[in-house]
Amino acid sequence: MKPKYSLQNIADMMSDGNASRLSEEYIANITSSLAQYNQIWANTFGALYAKKRTDPQSHQQAIKGMGIFVEFIKTHHPQNTYSVLDIGAGAGEKSAALATYEGFNVSVLEPATFFVENNLMPLKNKGVLQNIFTDTAENMCSCEDNSYDVLMSNAVLHRLLWFKNKNIELEAAIAEMHRILKPNGIVFIRTLAKTDAQRFFVDEQTGRFFNRMEMQAFNMLLENKGFEILSSTIKTVSGGPMGELTPWLNIFARKI
Repeated sequence: MKPKYSLQNIADMMSDGNASRLSEEYIANITSSLAQYNQIWANTFGALYAKKRTDPQSHQQAIKGMGIFVEFIKTHHPQNTYSVLDIGAGAGEKSAALATYEGFNVSVLEPATFFVENNLMPLKNKGVLQNIFTDTAENMCSCEDNSYDVLMSNAVLHRLLWFKNKNIELEAAIAEMHRILKPNGIVFIRTLAKTDAQRFFVDEQTGRFFNRMEMQAFNMLLENKGFEILSSTIKTVSGGPMGELTPWLNIFARKI
């Protein structure tokens, strides 16, 4: 079924001047359209995405890159073993890299059927992953309360809706993270940062919509949902959906 709204329609409707006036029906239709676009993207570009990120060289780079993450977790939450959930795991490149570190037992959550069948199930069959859940980030109904020491959300939350004072999508996802984390557990979030006037970004070529996050507002949202901010930084790197230079918001937060 074709999405009800085009990506540009969604961006226009979600502008700060319009969002507060949207009815629940409009919001439901926008949410449904974005979910359809995400599935279309996975089915259309998933194979190319996975190939670029799971080859041996990329895997070794991902393992090296996980070193900073592992060091931070061990410093701020020292223990012998960690149960980890990678939320929106995609092709599983980050999950597989983290699983190479001793004591990190990694499960994944990924709603896109393409990635589950072609990338994540083979990793589980090899014993790399513990469990695979196909829920969405805003409704992780397969995950029990207080069940994970660590959560990872890498380049996922900027695809969710966020209307202030409306508990949908992004706010629901943050609440779910708090629910499934163990007391004092840590979540790492990497998402597109808003560093100029443009909050929404539409990539018509790949059929994706991005909701860029302003650091102070996002930190406040986490704190209001019961998290303590341990680290919050913006790092601009080459490449990514925004073009040559892409600013990323990187947050470590603890459940309190």
